[in-house]
Amino acid sequence: MRVSATTIPLLIKSLLDKPQTALELVASTGLGADGVHKFIAGMKDAELIHVVRWDYKSTQPVAVYAFGYGSNTNERWNNTQIRLFDLFGDTPISYDNIQLSEKLNLGRSTIKKAMNELVKHGFFVQNPGKATAPISWRRDLDVALPNRGPIAPDAGYKPAPAPRPPQQSWFSAII
Repeated sequence: MRVSATTIPLLIKSLLDKPQTALELVASTGLGADGVHKFIAGMKDAELIHVVRWDYKSTQPVAVYAFGYGSNTNERWNNTQIRLFDLFGDTPISYDNIQLSEKLNLGRSTIKKAMNELVKHGFFVQNPGKATAPISWRRDLDVALPNRGPIAPDAGYKPAPAPRPPQQSWFSAII
């Protein structure tokens, strides 16, 4: 279906219900992807929608749009970094690579890459230590955690696919 004057209210209503990505808008409205992307571009130019957060689909950041005035967020945090923000919070606790790996059930190299990126942004500080000791980090409490935008209660939720009808064999059809 094409985006037209009659379908624009569907898009606006869908964005008013909850912030969505372009693909979620396509799925919720039944409109074509090209038309939805043109709608988003036009609404962004008019400053009627804004990016509230960035979700990650595999390794690519995907913008989540909300209807209304507001400033776009440029911070693109992956799921590992968000989990690290949530774990540390605003506490001065230090965790080493092994503890983080056990708490978050992630590989140490994944945690190390995510933490090194967050150290570059100034949110965390790497603790000094010996070369033989595990790497550890703590929050830099002088730097505020980023505003990651409103978290939808069903973020990441995907409805289960519809059950498939039972298969009939040619033999059961003649009985």
